[in-house]
Amino acid sequence: MALIIDPIKDTTFYDSVRRLLGGVDEDVVTDEDISDPAILDMAEFKVLDLIPAYDPLTASAAEKARVRLATIHFVAAMLCPSMAGRVDIEVKTIDLSWKRKALDYEALAESLMAAGAELLDTEIGGDSRIFAIAPSRRGACAKRQNTFDC
Repeated sequence: MALIIDPIKDTTFYDSVRRLLGGVDEDVVTDEDISDPAILDMAEFKVLDLIPAYDPLTASAAEKARVRLATIHFVAAMLCPSMAGRVDIEVKTIDLSWKRKALDYEALAESLMAAGAELLDTEIGGDSRIFAIAPSRRGACAKRQNTFDC
């Protein structure tokens, strides 16, 4: 949908996602895997859900950069569950053998989500809903009826 990141114009985010996933190559995580609507669009919706007042037309360059970076973190976090099956831990050939250190992708996903949320925790576009407190039942009723006898 290209709400925050346009995968046709902005191709640098593909490498950023791969670096966040432990520096994997393009043959492990392809551009199509990253720009899949189930991944990229869902990450963008998650960001926009956390900052509903965000308007890219009125946002400053710094705010746009923060939102873009948070989206990249969320995309990488959403790819983490499939990474354990994609990455070869040990490769052996006739004349070469090497082992890659295994990553805890579950912990990595949690840290990426936390980093993305932290980027959005600033006052981007007004109040953030990351740490919102639900109104009390009496308060919600009073708003609806404009009285306090609910």
